[in-house]
Amino acid sequence: MRRLLSCIPFVFLICALALPGCTTRMQASMALAQNDPGEAVRLYRQFLAQHPESVRTRVQLGKALIHAKAYAEAEQELKKTLPHLPPGMPESAEARFYLALTELGKSGPQGALARLMEFRPVRAPELGREVRLEATRASVRSLEAEEVLRRMEAAFARGQRLQRLEDGRPFLDSDD
Repeated sequence: MRRLLSCIPFVFLICALALPGCTTRMQASMALAQNDPGEAVRLYRQFLAQHPESVRTRVQLGKALIHAKAYAEAEQELKKTLPHLPPGMPESAEARFYLALTELGKSGPQGALARLMEFRPVRAPELGREVRLEATRASVRSLEAEEVLRRMEAAFARGQRLQRLEDGRPFLDSDD
């Protein structure tokens, strides 16, 4: 076991050298996970400057922009991304989910929750059901935008797990 653990840093070094573009995107994801959306936005944009075709990164940029409270920019980015995503792709459901959350900037938490109560992703009924259920629960409370975002992202993650279980797929995270 120790031998295996001692190899982990070496494996990460090899990955970092072999996939230099991924390190910027991974750093952006880590920045977002560490509650630094400004840095995440900067790094996602840096990655997209070199890989403009990456729709997955564009969705992540939209998510980071929402966390940075740049709702109008997030809406523009996500709307540009949607035409490049077939409806059944997981990224399409995620882009539509975050597009609904951009409503936080226009009509506040209740407007975003109202849009999410109508969330019905193609080929992901369990995901949609979980998001709609949490949006309904949250709508009866007076929640701030940050709390709505936190609750809805947790519901989205639960819905993804339930959908994977329903589909018989393993629980592998689709993020970086």
